[in-house]
Amino acid sequence: MASGLSADQGRVLNAAIADLVVQADAVAAFLTDYTGNVMAQRSDRDSNAVQTIAALSAGAFCATRELASLVGERSFHAILHQGADTCIYVRSLADQFLLLVLFGRGTTEGLVKLYVRRLSETLTPLLTQIATQTTRSAAGAGEVIEIDRNAYALD
Repeated sequence: MASGLSADQGRVLNAAIADLVVQADAVAAFLTDYTGNVMAQRSDRDSNAVQTIAALSAGAFCATRELASLVGERSFHAILHQGADTCIYVRSLADQFLLLVLFGRGTTEGLVKLYVRRLSETLTPLLTQIATQTTRSAAGAGEVIEIDRNAYALD
């Protein structure tokens, strides 16, 4: 697991998450590691609520991985929680990270999934780099993988 994230990497991730929220007409989005540590976010919620949502979602995803194993699957890559007014879509990225998207009932689930899939494909090289770097290499990271924001936009 990554023990460091450079400021440039954080800016790239936060910009990508902010774009996702706008494009998918979502309420909020968080990028976390599998333990629920928030790495990037776009949300109007207070930080305690964000941390709690992230930690509980990570726990739910961990439980889902165990369910997958019990039914003979290597893993399930996504969870969808549907409430009366709010839905939460959780998707695994680069085998070590989770993307959580909160959206209202007026937002199309398929649109959220489409943009999340596209963003997943776009962020995988950066997330793979983050997963393998140390705090020292992150602090001195001169090379930053640029994310093409149009790569996950609908034409």
